[in-house]
Amino acid sequence: MATKKIALFGLFGVGNFGNEASLEAVLQHVCRNQPELDVICVCADPDDVTARHHVDTISIHMGTESAYATVSNSVFRLCLRALYELVVWIRIYHFLRTVDLVVVPGTGILDDFGVSPWQMPYHLFRWSLIAKLARTKFYFVSIGAGPIHHPVSRWFMKQAARFATYRSYRDTISKEYMESIAFDTQQDQIYPDLVFSLQTPIAVQRQTTRISVGLGVMAYYGWYNDTVHGEEIYQAYLHKLVTFASWLLRRGYSLRLLVGQQTDQRMVDDLQCALAEQVKTYQSERVVAEPINSIQDLMAQISLTDLVVGTRFHNVLCALMLNKPVISLGYAKKNDDLMAEMGLEPFCQHVESFDVEQLKQQFVLLEQQAHFYRKQLCRCNDEYRQALAQQYALIFGGE
Repeated sequence: MATKKIALFGLFGVGNFGNEASLEAVLQHVCRNQPELDVICVCADPDDVTARHHVDTISIHMGTESAYATVSNSVFRLCLRALYELVVWIRIYHFLRTVDLVVVPGTGILDDFGVSPWQMPYHLFRWSLIAKLARTKFYFVSIGAGPIHHPVSRWFMKQAARFATYRSYRDTISKEYMESIAFDTQQDQIYPDLVFSLQTPIAVQRQTTRISVGLGVMAYYGWYNDTVHGEEIYQAYLHKLVTFASWLLRRGYSLRLLVGQQTDQRMVDDLQCALAEQVKTYQSERVVAEPINSIQDLMAQISLTDLVVGTRFHNVLCALMLNKPVISLGYAKKNDDLMAEMGLEPFCQHVESFDVEQLKQQFVLLEQQAHFYRKQLCRCNDEYRQALAQQYALIFGGE
């Protein structure tokens, strides 16, 4: 019997640790349970993904646009682009004819946060349509969906979802969003985020009894991730974080700064500088900002905390997975939905509108009830892992 070939498709290799965690979760499952599968990753940066995950890769672009990008004549450039696009479609078709199954493993793939219609929305449309033409199964597995603001992005993504052979969502709100844009979800399932199936790090004995708060920060510029027009949003978020972090330091807590993407380093640097100015008396060692270059680094850092306040979805998720009580300052409803599922609904605010005084009150309450929430999270995590094991068996077979 021929070896089954699986292509894992997604926005991998761009420095987003949440995306990499979703990919790593599937690769761990295959390595542990079905090593006979032949796996290749279709991604944004093949070199980065190969180095991180030790898996065969191929570019999501299937070529380079440099052949026409430098042509000055607009008509000639348009003709070259059309020819280039045709070549790419043919390449993708021939590749997919060698593949048994394409899996989109988790991530918030069906939203348009910080992307134009001609980026991931178009890539999804192109690959899913060609998969259908090549008679190759295309699965969306535990994905996040919505919001999709741009009408062209919404059309591309709805079509991609229609072309899929199997769809499951990581939460109720994603399925409900697809229904709200007139997409039929009657055959679709809900399973937990794939990251919940990751192996967790071994607990490390802490050297201090001081309570450590993980502060998950983000270089946030608004939904469209516009670093120019979103600077005011960034500064408002920074100012509130400084106020809250200063309050924690004055109350004797230590801080461990967490990121979810390499671009978040700006916020780490700005926050540290502002704290040094505002809180003259705290010892610098009480604000820890160790390098985080992978999801493993992130989980190792979270494991050294007692409570977490986070913005990025997978910062919040990883903390929950490690049984850490969390306050979410999210930029999308996916955070709120996850928190509600884990029993932490009262501890959510929006990143652009959160009130610092309310955040302080939430923190005090969460700390008081931390033991209760840890036990609750432990139960939820066990249930999620069991559900994901069932889904892996369903999509890959062999268990």
